[in-house]
Amino acid sequence: MNLREDITHQSEFIATASHELRTPLTSVQMGVHLLLERAAGELTDKQVEILSACREDCERLDTLMRDLLDVSRIEAGESKPRLESIKTRDLINDATKELRPQVESKGLDFRVEAPLDLPPVKADRLQVERVLSNLVVNAMRHTKHGEIKISVQLCGNSIAVSISDTGSGIPPEYLPHIFDKFVQVPGAPTGGAGLGLAISRLIVEAHGGQISVQSERGKGSTFKFTLPIAAMNKSYERTSTGNR
Repeated sequence: MNLREDITHQSEFIATASHELRTPLTSVQMGVHLLLERAAGELTDKQVEILSACREDCERLDTLMRDLLDVSRIEAGESKPRLESIKTRDLINDATKELRPQVESKGLDFRVEAPLDLPPVKADRLQVERVLSNLVVNAMRHTKHGEIKISVQLCGNSIAVSISDTGSGIPPEYLPHIFDKFVQVPGAPTGGAGLGLAISRLIVEAHGGQISVQSERGKGSTFKFTLPIAAMNKSYERTSTGNR
């Protein structure tokens, strides 16, 4: 069995297992919801506490299974990006508008730097917004104080998007594997399954871009990904050539 066949079989197994687990999980979620709504009678404070914990665990399982299904679909080529020309600044602004309240609710500053004259990108809006969300949420989980910053710039025939934080950083031995599935840095806050960065890598590569990270313990991390621009006019060509 070659590597491609192995990946295909793994993806099929993950997809099948996740699909089969969805039905019983949905039933459990519905049962917990009905109990919390007092459909079967009044509850004590302790019972509400236990059921609320069960609901949170069910939500985590539901997210995990959705992520597993997404990974299997992308790896199997069943979730190809629907590419269209999108104004870069609009794409960044729309994505960060949803993220800003989450970041600022954690007491962190949130800065976005996207020049007005950036050319449009060739991308799937929903998929790129998911990459941005994954990277910003990842930065939030590892940053207690300071800021999260998104900066966008033209880089040759691509747009480069950087997400920087002032968090705890990543140990050097984990950097080569940080985009692998199920990789979690020891000591990191709980709540993730180690799939967000793997999904981000798969989406970016499906767009023809690249994703990378630079980090130093105690000094934060910078994740950077690229997207192809939709068109090059002469002014952009001159600017790009002049910046090399």
